[in-house]
Amino acid sequence: MRKFVVAILLAAMLLSLPLTALASRTEDVNAFITGKGGWFGADKTDAVKKHLSGLGETAFKSAIAAEYRDPQMMLIWAIIGIDRFFLDDIALGVLKVITAGGLGIWWVIDLINIKDRTYEYNYNLLFSFK
Repeated sequence: MRKFVVAILLAAMLLSLPLTALASRTEDVNAFITGKGGWFGADKTDAVKKHLSGLGETAFKSAIAAEYRDPQMMLIWAIIGIDRFFLDDIALGVLKVITAGGLGIWWVIDLINIKDRTYEYNYNLLFSFK
């Protein structure tokens, strides 16, 4: 009888391990969404959660540790005129600096569009992890 109880306890412990790992992943995803969920746009939060939940362990850790851009900080860089460098758009960044923001016109357009471009950059960066 004692061996039977020990066997049942061991089986229960082994069966609960995957559920514990799943709960931990869910907590990690929720913590990520709490901290950086607003950096992807409100309409993409569910897609971000689903993608993170479906990643393997190595890809998940890489995705969590990736260098996402803060849209509010990008607005500051856009005011200065160097936002394109932070979004890995080096060629247009150099052209923007040389032309003084397209004589101000390009600068104003970038101020208006920077938030959406940052959301897109972060979304594409996240979905580059498979």
